[in-house]
Amino acid sequence: MNKERVLEIFEKSPRFPAPPNILLELIQRSYEKRTNRTGRANRAVLPLISEYKEVLYPIVNSRYFNFRKKIQDGKTLVDLVPIPVLRNLIFSLWLSHLEPINRYEQLDYPLFRQQIFLSAVFAEQMSRELAIPRPEEVYLQSMLQDVAYLALSRCIPELYERLMTIKSKARDLEREEAKNLGWTHAELSADIVQRWGFPPEFLPPIRFHHAIDRQPPEDAMVQKLAGVLNVAAELARVTLEAPDALRFNEIEARYNRYFQRSPETLPHLIRTSLEKISGFARGLGFSQLEEQSVTHLFLQNKEFVKKRIIGYEDLLKELGKSREQIEKLREELNRVRAEISLNNFLDPITGLYNHAYFHEFLHKAVSQSARYEHPISLLIIDIDHFTLFNQTYGFKTGNAILEQVAEILKRNLRQADLLARYGGDEFAIILPHTGQVPVHFVAEKIRKNVDRHPFLDPLRDMKHHLTVAIGYATLIPNFSLMKKEHLLNMVLEALQHAKTNGGNQCIGFQNI
Repeated sequence: MNKERVLEIFEKSPRFPAPPNILLELIQRSYEKRTNRTGRANRAVLPLISEYKEVLYPIVNSRYFNFRKKIQDGKTLVDLVPIPVLRNLIFSLWLSHLEPINRYEQLDYPLFRQQIFLSAVFAEQMSRELAIPRPEEVYLQSMLQDVAYLALSRCIPELYERLMTIKSKARDLEREEAKNLGWTHAELSADIVQRWGFPPEFLPPIRFHHAIDRQPPEDAMVQKLAGVLNVAAELARVTLEAPDALRFNEIEARYNRYFQRSPETLPHLIRTSLEKISGFARGLGFSQLEEQSVTHLFLQNKEFVKKRIIGYEDLLKELGKSREQIEKLREELNRVRAEISLNNFLDPITGLYNHAYFHEFLHKAVSQSARYEHPISLLIIDIDHFTLFNQTYGFKTGNAILEQVAEILKRNLRQADLLARYGGDEFAIILPHTGQVPVHFVAEKIRKNVDRHPFLDPLRDMKHHLTVAIGYATLIPNFSLMKKEHLLNMVLEALQHAKTNGGNQCIGFQNI
């Protein structure tokens, strides 16, 4: 499909991410030389301020913007904030609130939204250090350099999937895209941005941000700007540990090659940028990027740990925060235990927590996971063909088997985990602080232990062989919908696949 046809589909598709009219007007006004940079925007901006004031005012009063006086009304806003900055702010708000058009869309929206924001921040700060004029323009160029991915995911998903396949295998992305498609995502992004009303001089850095090494632009400033966009995007990916992130030493090499600057300055750029964006990031809903999470983010990122970006004082401060969080969790756990009468929440057959208690605990556990930014996993275990077993050997034997299965499950848990009887022949295990890889090993260990165990029959001199099907899933803060129902639905869907495929297997939702 040629690029003209792609753009034609975008133009006709109701799914295309078209900026709101207020934003289109600000784009036009930001390039009108005769326009006063603030006053003439009043009429266009004030209606939007009314709608978004709860988010807008805290952002413009944050450390990132550092205006000379506090902004609390629309008139002060348009008097103090230059139109290009106001345009950038509203662009950030608009893009940060875009949602998938349906559950099958392939673009990872939470990751994409954070990447383009962080890329824009890094680009603006880098352009200031490199003394590039109009750093506010570089902010928006960086934010929009990969907007083609967003448009393709929404409007032409099969082409987006093809582009992602090329990206996952390509060493030279620009060359492989041109070879397979006849155009590149950078060219497509530039064309989209042009149709939004940006002038010709805004486009070249976007168009060339992947062609710097192979086909550098002739204009030295365009080449430098394209380099800023390229490095900023890679810094954002490595900071967020995106699946396609480069190694940090590769980014350092690019930084040195493009700007003849020592790569030793990059860690400082990352740190100062992240420390400045606290209020801005919070206003856009990016809690992971808030100031109190910066050191924690560095500690979780192996690339930054290797570079020793974190100082000793930061480590001590983070340790103190972790201890405070642990103490709060312990107090909350004790409070919850004190509130609940265990007699009302225990299963009479297995002695485990029952279905009602499971749901209450899961709700609190997911809330804590979101609040303190740690992953949480859930497994549901179903005994294969247990209805037929009960019909054959009777419910008394069946109940004895349930007790034995419960004992096996208990032996595979930590003190912080919760085991409950979910249904007739189903058990559930909640695993706080557990990611996708550990939960797979827990599930597989349980499956093997059940498969190998000789189950005693209380009424007959015989032993039974049983197997289980297990479905599991994980919620990761800032990358998942942190809702109890979402986690439960994912696990039940994975469990259904495990049962449909014959049982005696573990399936994670991410593997469906």
